[in-house]
Amino acid sequence: MPNPPITEDGFGLWRGLGVVQPSTERWIKFPTRTITGHETIRLEFLGDTDKAKYSYARIRQVYEYNGESVVLPSLRYYPSLEKKILLFPVPNDFELRGRDSRSLEVRKFFRWRRSIGITPDSNWKLKAEEIYS
Repeated sequence: MPNPPITEDGFGLWRGLGVVQPSTERWIKFPTRTITGHETIRLEFLGDTDKAKYSYARIRQVYEYNGESVVLPSLRYYPSLEKKILLFPVPNDFELRGRDSRSLEVRKFFRWRRSIGITPDSNWKLKAEEIYS
C-alpha cells in the first residue's frame, strides 16, 4: 500500500486517512489506520454538501489487536462546507499498552426515517486526516 499523503497548512502537518463514501447499509472503514496516537482528526465533507439536508455521518473508532475488536461510541456530524476538527482521545489504558493505532469508520444516517427512499439526498464523501506534527 502506498504511503498516505502528508499535507501542511497553518495548523501543522496532516496525514491522510483516505476518502470514503458512507453507506446507510453498513459501517465503512477508512483505508488507512492512524499511527500517531494524537487525538486530533480533521474531517472534510466532499461533493454536493449543500444538498445534503436529510443525512448525516456517524464516525467511530475501532481498536483491533490479535483478532479482537473494540468499538467506541460514535459521534454525529452533519455535512457542511467547513472542515471539522474532531477530538478522539485514545483511552489511557490502550495508550499505556501501545494500542493507540486505530481505524475510523463512518456510516450514513437520515435525519428522519420517513425521508428514506422518498427525499433525494446527495452522495457526499468524507475525507479524514490525522494531525501528524
